[in-house]
Amino acid sequence: GIEVNDLASARRALSALHDRGVGTVVLTSCEFGDSGDLLLLASLEGGKQVFRVRQPRIDGHFTGTGDLIAALLLARTSLHGASGMAEALREACASMHAVVKRTADAIAAGSNPSGELLLVQSR
Repeated sequence: GIEVNDLASARRALSALHDRGVGTVVLTSCEFGDSGDLLLLASLEGGKQVFRVRQPRIDGHFTGTGDLIAALLLARTSLHGASGMAEALREACASMHAVVKRTADAIAAGSNPSGELLLVQSR
């Protein structure tokens, strides 16, 4: 495996997966440096197209975010198609951020002690 701890190693990991025949690779929740942001990287067509979406990190431990971003990306790419990947990624990340923020706010307010992602409440 490839340890991913910076943008250069992330690109090597993306390339390694493309070399194994994977057409689209998405890395989520990448934290490089001390910016306080999370980075999502998506690579298509063997690395011919690489997209980056940066979002502020929300402190906490949230279970199910990987499943959620996968579902959001599937839904958004089905709407926008391959040519609209940049927009699909932005929309999916914005939706994910909204759900996690609402969840974190509810945890802080004491109204969501389980920490379950507030999917229905975030529609």
